Amino acid sequence: MFQEPGNPPISAESFTQLPAGWHNMIKALVHHLNTALVVMRSNSKRIKEILPELFQGYHLALEGQLLEPQLNKRQLNVDTVDLENIITQELDFLDTLHAYSKALLAGPTEPPFYVAAFVQDYLAQYPWKEEQQQFFNLNLQYDFQTNCGSSFMQALMWNLLQIGISHINAEEKGEIDIWAQEESHYDVFHFKIRGKIWRVDTLVRSFDNFFMMHNTKMIPGLGFCRLKWLYMGGDILSQVEPQQYAHFIVKFPRPTVTT
Repeated sequence: MFQEPGNPPISAESFTQLPAGWHNMIKALVHHLNTALVVMRSNSKRIKEILPELFQGYHLALEGQLLEPQLNKRQLNVDTVDLENIITQELDFLDTLHAYSKALLAGPTEPPFYVAAFVQDYLAQYPWKEEQQQFFNLNLQYDFQTNCGSSFMQALMWNLLQIGISHINAEEKGEIDIWAQEESHYDVFHFKIRGKIWRVDTLVRSFDNFFMMHNTKMIPGLGFCRLKWLYMGGDILSQVEPQQYAHFIVKFPRPTVTT
């Protein structure tokens, strides 16, 4: 049975009405949380500096029978390094959220680029495992321009590749077809995973991922990418036939030339 599980209930019409005030709200939220986390990180460093002396004094007091033992070994095992790393990661996330939200709402800020050429270059630089490249069939004779922004296009490609490769690895077989074509109002990029698609729930949830960890950096997930495309007047859709394929359809609006 044909299913379309990957299209969240977000309409392009409603999203394009998003006021510019959203950016100010996000900026204020980021500033508020950023300030709190900076204070927490500063306090964490101070705690890290004084804890050794406090522990030493506590143990000396126990040895001199000046105190009754109140803390067990688990309570004494305070890892301030982990706390510092967590806070740093959250600060990086807030910076990423602010940067990409600003890019989403700002509209085109860089010249248009050709999608097929971009995809071919991205795939050429991707860190493939030796056996993975054989799964891909490229047909990118049709090329077109977009001003979605190179960072969003990179994020889109990374997300689609992770989904495709994970499904093929799970079954140890399958193929991925990548092609582009022209439609009446859109230029369309296709990413189709052919094979036994049994992780349908994973595909459904892929649009719930608004940020993903790539190496040591946060990048937009498929859900955030879809917001970008909706805001541009396009869309990212999915069609799934569980025993046959998962097909991602990326609709690009005609680009606005910046001057």
